[in-house]
Amino acid sequence: MLGLFYVVMGFHWWAAYSLGIHSSTASMIYNILIFASILVVIGFMLAIGGQVNKKKLTHEFYQEKISEEK
Repeated sequence: MLGLFYVVMGFHWWAAYSLGIHSSTASMIYNILIFASILVVIGFMLAIGGQVNKKKLTHEFYQEKISEEK
């Protein structure tokens, strides 16, 4: 499966390189869109991760209180 990933990524970089050679304007637009989408995904990961961490801390707090009562 890891080999398939590297094959697909190799084709992707080959295509990105070819696009940059043949149409630099289209390549720039593509790269900006990819960068913007990565920023959005990372932002969602940070926002959702913060909520999950808060729930995990609350869960561990109550789990500790329950174990103290036992």
